[in-house]
Amino acid sequence: SLGLTDTTACRQLNRMRLDTNSSSSSTGKAPPPHPLEARLDEASNNAPIYPLFTDLGLFTIPGAKQIESPVTSCNQLYCQGAIANLLLRDRLKEWADASNGMFQRETESGSVYVRWSDAKFDDPKTIKWPGMKKHRRCIEKLLRSYNDDPSHLMDISRSSIVFETLADLHECICVIAADENICLERVKNRMSHDYASGTTEGYRDVCINLRLVNQQAQALGAEPHVCEVQLILKSFAMIKTNDAHMRYVQARNARGT
Repeated sequence: SLGLTDTTACRQLNRMRLDTNSSSSSTGKAPPPHPLEARLDEASNNAPIYPLFTDLGLFTIPGAKQIESPVTSCNQLYCQGAIANLLLRDRLKEWADASNGMFQRETESGSVYVRWSDAKFDDPKTIKWPGMKKHRRCIEKLLRSYNDDPSHLMDISRSSIVFETLADLHECICVIAADENICLERVKNRMSHDYASGTTEGYRDVCINLRLVNQQAQALGAEPHVCEVQLILKSFAMIKTNDAHMRYVQARNARGT
């Protein structure tokens, strides 16, 4: 068990700042009383930090979240999400390669799903990578579901991997859980027998919220950003057509979500 469920608390949080008096962070340690530059080196274990942050006077600790400081800006989420989206793609390729995972490919006759283990040697440029969430839908969610609180938006940077079998999907979960480049935040297991599939019109997947925490993400200030990865069986992915999506949007609008 990963120890995470769909009820696990999950929000977009800011980094722990050194120029505050707060002692509450995900590390549980209060910053030592030294000059900011020295404290930054000490607290971050000399982690790489993009010079722009210090030029702007933003002395924050890479890898440490400030629990009482949720993100309040959609602009910030999109800036972080743009970086996280690019870094996430490298992880997706490795996870799919290790678990027979598939991605969507555009061909002259339409879209097909191909295993990354084959596509990476063929023509990886034809893979259709998902873009970031559209601004219009984010505003809808803020107004309809989140009381105008951007810290609850977890899917601005989102991707998916498709599988032929449950065994391959399960293997991918194990690979992701063992990846030291990421930190798991929440898992929504819509494949569970206990899941009420009527709430998603019969659709099922495993939805994972995670953060990229490797040196690249920390250096660019993207490691606090929570991304979404959907693990989907091909039988469900195949029915996610444009018409099906339009019907889903109509049902969603009717619910006001």
